[in-house]
Amino acid sequence: MRRPTARRAADTSPGARHIDWRTLLDERGRLVPSSRVLRLLADAGIDPNREIITYCTCGVRSAMAAVALASRGVGSVRNYDGSLAEWSADPDAPMER
Repeated sequence: MRRPTARRAADTSPGARHIDWRTLLDERGRLVPSSRVLRLLADAGIDPNREIITYCTCGVRSAMAAVALASRGVGSVRNYDGSLAEWSADPDAPMER
């Protein structure tokens, strides 16, 4: 049973852009080249010259994404380890669909 303040998984933090973490890996499970990472960011409308904060449901997949981005030369990357589990628990935190 959901608490009245629980939020749907489809909700996100304001201004968020989505990149599926699996797209950062090739068919053999290795990180894709920097050029592919930059294309994924551009396609999602993410400026690699601005700070990027990764998050997911609980911070595990987003940690992998943060490491992948940083290892491919993206400048300022941080992982929000509390992710949506923490963010959505705060009824005052803004969310959007």
